[in-house]
Amino acid sequence: MMKKRQGCLDYNSAYTLIEVMLVLAIVSVVLISAQRPLLEFHRIAVLEQQKEVLRGDFQRFLLLLKSELIQAGYALSSGSETAVEISTHSLVFKADRNRDGDVADTREKIAYRYDPETKVLFRKSGN
Repeated sequence: MMKKRQGCLDYNSAYTLIEVMLVLAIVSVVLISAQRPLLEFHRIAVLEQQKEVLRGDFQRFLLLLKSELIQAGYALSSGSETAVEISTHSLVFKADRNRDGDVADTREKIAYRYDPETKVLFRKSGN
């Protein structure tokens, strides 16, 4: 009888090259198939985050505008609609900032203009 040597490897306990390649192929297919939904989820999350930032910016703009209209002496139900001009990308209103009763003075016109190409809101005070 032949005895096994202690230093030799037991070939029955190791994985063959074909088994390792098969497992790698299966894992690769699973990862590739999971990649597209994960990328789509990430894209949707980024879009939602951008919407929230824009919504917050718009809310801050409306609060600033409301504050300036109140400081200009226009109550929300004052009937002063003619003192406010609204166009597609701009809003102009006249304010009696020096409280002399005349809105034709210099620096009594406040204008907001939105530039859609650069997505920037500009504020100009004065004539």
